[in-house]
Amino acid sequence: HLALTPTEQISIQNDFDAILSLIDQLTATQTDGVSPLHNPVEMQQTLRPDVVSESNNREQLLAIAPLTHEGAFLVPQVIEHS
Repeated sequence: HLALTPTEQISIQNDFDAILSLIDQLTATQTDGVSPLHNPVEMQQTLRPDVVSESNNREQLLAIAPLTHEGAFLVPQVIEHS
């Protein structure tokens, strides 16, 4: 349950009324004969070829890291456990 003040209740009720009004408008809109629009911009996404552009330098990077464990970087803990 939400604890709302009377002012908040009125505000939320007004918001819901506005949303329901918009839904009513959308429902009443005549869309017969309108083709579905899959993308508002009539452009095609150009994809680049999936080609390896860099070699695997994992071992080199791990070698210069201050702390590693089983092939992973070790970093200081930033989230406290409760």
